[in-house]
Amino acid sequence: MVKIALIGADGMLGFALKETIQKSDNELFALTRKDLDITDSNSLKILNDIKPNIILNCAAFTNVDGCEATSLEAYETNSIALINLIKSANKHNACLVHFSTDYVFDGNKDTPYSTDDKPNPNSIYGKSKLMGESIIQTMCDNHLIIRTSWLFGPNGKNFVDTILNLADKNKELSVVDDQRGCPTYTFDLAEATMNALDQRGVIHLTGKTDCTWFELAKHVIKEKSLDNTVAPISTSKAVELFNLKATRPTYSVLESTKELRGYEESVKEYLSQK
Repeated sequence: MVKIALIGADGMLGFALKETIQKSDNELFALTRKDLDITDSNSLKILNDIKPNIILNCAAFTNVDGCEATSLEAYETNSIALINLIKSANKHNACLVHFSTDYVFDGNKDTPYSTDDKPNPNSIYGKSKLMGESIIQTMCDNHLIIRTSWLFGPNGKNFVDTILNLADKNKELSVVDDQRGCPTYTFDLAEATMNALDQRGVIHLTGKTDCTWFELAKHVIKEKSLDNTVAPISTSKAVELFNLKATRPTYSVLESTKELRGYEESVKEYLSQK
């Protein structure tokens, strides 16, 4: 039986992984931030008791604009804290599975980014995540880095829920239409992650269809049969309206190593549960 330590089990992706792993024959140790804070080296001692075969690290500072405001915290969580986590993984010869982001790319391409493309992040969030990748690749031979994008699912803040909340309060919505990526359902990513545990290095796992935030918002409104209107706006206008701090890539579509469901199907499933 494989022992899996799931770090960040109380987050959106962690929740989906926990639910998925619990249906398998693996022995799961679901660790919330209260159980293990990766920025606190002392709390990592719990891994000495578990002696895991696999460590799934879902702990991250993912507030893209928040990273700009508190860059030290971003680097501490997304980069520096990984050093002690890697030491624990190496000590137990455990595979460290770490989740990264499409925002490690600058968005200047117009075709999907492959794992061979050179990252060039243009935000503190992307830079801190890329530094985390580099630290893992340098210090930990037994690793799997999974880049994903535009996550949505239960038990966490996500774009789909944000649109529903805004639609409840506003008849007209304004949504960015010049950023394109691949929405990815957390439960699809969780299942694909479990099927990829024998791989090493860097892989991409995202939903198979891409869209803009505007197109995704329109799809959500349509699926819920709401009568709200959705208007497209530019990123520059959104920066002005919503006081956004971070530069986002205009195109961050990833070439997925494995084909996951497109957002049309997965959003429908997610909304059916709400």
